[in-house]
Amino acid sequence: MVRYYQGRRCGTIVRFGNLEACKLRLSSPPNWRQLWDSLIALGVATLPTQSSLPHKYVMTEDGSTMTIAVLAGDHYRQYSYYQPRNYHDPEDSAAIAIRNVVDSAFRQVRPSGNERTFRGRLDLGIATSEFTRCGSRTVWGLHLLVPSGAVPPITTDSSVRISYFVEVGGTLAMPGLRWGEPYSEIVEAATVSIVRPWGEKEC
Repeated sequence: MVRYYQGRRCGTIVRFGNLEACKLRLSSPPNWRQLWDSLIALGVATLPTQSSLPHKYVMTEDGSTMTIAVLAGDHYRQYSYYQPRNYHDPEDSAAIAIRNVVDSAFRQVRPSGNERTFRGRLDLGIATSEFTRCGSRTVWGLHLLVPSGAVPPITTDSSVRISYFVEVGGTLAMPGLRWGEPYSEIVEAATVSIVRPWGEKEC
């Protein structure tokens, strides 16, 4: 899956036991010194582990963990923060800021060779979101990997479907990966650049 979704972002892939790694291809190099100084100022080398903080219990259905590994001279440490946005401690805020600094460098990484732009009709319903490309009659599935505010709210009436003209950026799901859905293709939309009510002349 990683090789499919990250295609062309990598140079030679090297295997380390059961792990694989590659050097990312950059459109332009970040200012590494400035980036490192920013991380040090945020305490990347000294931030305590999240598990050592006296957090209140917060229930989440799903989420992600950010793992930070730092090598400075002979000093190496690794620690993790789970869903730091759910907490309001200074340390969790620092972890979010560290993530933002690292993300600024990743914005210089070349886009995946599988990323594309798709334009067509989006039919939104409470159970499914279906997409039909301009010039095609084949209905695809569509997964919106964007904040909910990027598209109009979905009606709670299961019998109603609302149509929009959209332009989205993303990838087709990896061949063979369909999550049990009955579509020949599924668009995984990471960005939404256009969304407006559907009209017959849109395409």
